[in-house]
Amino acid sequence: MLLAVVWLLSAFYMAQELRRSWLPHDDGALAQSAERVLLGEIPHRDFDDIYTGGLSYLNAGAFRLFGTNLASMRYMLFLFFLAWVPAFYYIASRFGPPWIAASFTLLAVAWGVPNYTTAMPSWYNLFFATFGIAALFRYLETRRHKWVFIAGLCGGFSFLFKLSGLYYVAGAFLFLCFREGDANERVTQRERWYRAAGVAMFVLVYEAAVLSLLRKAFYPGSFLYFFLPALTVGVAVIWQQVQRRKQSVDFTRSEENLLLFGVGVAIPILLFLILYLRTGAVADFVRGVFVLPGKRLQYTIRTESLPRFLAGTAADVAFLIAVYRTPRKIRGILGSMVIAGALVAGFLARKHPDVFDAVWVPIWNLLPVVILVGTLLLFVKASSIQSEPRQKIFLLLAVTAAFNLVQFPYSAPIYFCYVAPLLILCVLAVGTVLENPPRRVLAGLFCVSLLYALLVLTPRFKFRPREANLPRGSAVDFVLPRAGGLRLYDADAKENADLVKVVAQHSRGSYIYATPDCPQVYFLSGFRNPTRTMFDFLDDPTGRTQRILDALHAHDINLVVINLAPGFSGPVPQDLRVALDREFPERAFTPNYEVRWKP
Repeated sequence: MLLAVVWLLSAFYMAQELRRSWLPHDDGALAQSAERVLLGEIPHRDFDDIYTGGLSYLNAGAFRLFGTNLASMRYMLFLFFLAWVPAFYYIASRFGPPWIAASFTLLAVAWGVPNYTTAMPSWYNLFFATFGIAALFRYLETRRHKWVFIAGLCGGFSFLFKLSGLYYVAGAFLFLCFREGDANERVTQRERWYRAAGVAMFVLVYEAAVLSLLRKAFYPGSFLYFFLPALTVGVAVIWQQVQRRKQSVDFTRSEENLLLFGVGVAIPILLFLILYLRTGAVADFVRGVFVLPGKRLQYTIRTESLPRFLAGTAADVAFLIAVYRTPRKIRGILGSMVIAGALVAGFLARKHPDVFDAVWVPIWNLLPVVILVGTLLLFVKASSIQSEPRQKIFLLLAVTAAFNLVQFPYSAPIYFCYVAPLLILCVLAVGTVLENPPRRVLAGLFCVSLLYALLVLTPRFKFRPREANLPRGSAVDFVLPRAGGLRLYDADAKENADLVKVVAQHSRGSYIYATPDCPQVYFLSGFRNPTRTMFDFLDDPTGRTQRILDALHAHDINLVVINLAPGFSGPVPQDLRVALDREFPERAFTPNYEVRWKP
């Protein structure tokens, strides 16, 4: 009954936010990729899909079900969200009574998808990571191996949405290695050391892979934020192998579970690759999935400084020490002061960006603190924690530590929201290990966290600063046929409507050319893209200008749109700009676009 109430409340809240605002390049890229699939094109072979490709097919299916418009992709996301809520509740229910599980599920919803309802692949990565954790929980409770296989399938499907789906896979593998160290198997001394060596090798490869990724955009604060959780979990797995705690439960050999999980991961990927094998485009797939993403590190970087990392971490640690190490009477007073201060800061954060940043820093830095503290507690209190709860807690810590890399290299607040629900589960799980927790203080912090998400984070829409302080009442319907009823702020809606109107008035044929970084122009206007590129920085610069001009002539294009404020790529190269000005002499302007056409 309580789950049904949580599910309905979550569905209602998500529905309220489902069509709110957009980021043009995100919605545009997703929509154009899906439409190109509907037209028979294959991701990576025929166009540069910015993700793995599975999401383009899912969104194409959404267009068939709900119509070819921007809202259709969000409706599909909504369906997955409705399945995710009970999965999250199931995991939370393993660490407390139903009302606790319900409360933390609502908190995760408030910090999660409703903050940005564009159907981004990172949301699907979160969904599949949660489904996979739930499946592994079920395995620990039933010892039925099909759940390990299902957890692997979740990893394979997650990868098909975005490369970062491999983070969940890595975290689950670390858990399976840790679990083997918790087992009581009759093995020889030599075999035990062989296993320990194999586990250590996997952990070292994992740590090396994380280091290799982080060094591509090295900043001390971000490096510590991402590497410390990964290192903590890796050390815990190796230490577990060394200690080999003896339990009374006879577990299946870990190799079987690792193999079963790996097969589950591989099956969706191999089935998806059949499409590329049949068309001889496997090399295109490899290039698009594993090579092109490296170019984003040059254009899409947002990091936190070392002082901000140290300050946020120190604030979190100081609060934990103050709450758990001070006398009970002082603890209550101190906790009340912190909660009152948090409420005041949250209220001020709605209007003052500096206050928002000051509040955000300790929130963002809570993740590595929780991973470190939680892992230490598992070993310090090992004798008082039963095997199954211990493994469940470590599973959450391992997956969250790995999945945290979804924030790299663009650590904007919304990217924290992709991992925040998993962090909330970690906080709940680690809290069950603590003795005599200050319940009133924790309840107050829970309420503050929920109110902050509902009243500050979601309305603020922080990643669009110019909209941050506009009231929701200033939103209007985006009236273009392909907009699907999205609600944008008035200036944004008017400019895009005016732009599409100008394009429709002066274009001929079925193709136009829009550059740089404006895939939404193609989709909203209903015209096709003559190139394989949606974001210019992903294109090969060698001979690019001549290649574009050849495409314009081949498709007899008479109109081009120039984005005057691109989000990632630089302005149009000078030689290309001169050629476009020469061939398309007529022009019109909107605040952020220039439209040029042939008379």
